[in-house]
Amino acid sequence: MFVVFHSEFTLTHVDEFIDELLTKDYSCDTALHRIQKRRDQQEALRALWHATYPDQELQDLISKQWKDTGWQGRDPSTDF
Repeated sequence: MFVVFHSEFTLTHVDEFIDELLTKDYSCDTALHRIQKRRDQQEALRALWHATYPDQELQDLISKQWKDTGWQGRDPSTDF
């Protein structure tokens, strides 16, 4: 696999390139956006549920309740 780094081509293995994408702040002279940790997303979804529906208990993070309240499906994390 060829990768452009500082306007030069280098040959690297795909697994090394993927590791770079997952662990580094920059790759191919591009700043990489960091995805929020799943645990943080789950806590945010629970907080959103409790703030929006304080009188309803959330059955599970993946449940029909989300779809019934307007999300696209049973798993709200797929809507992001």
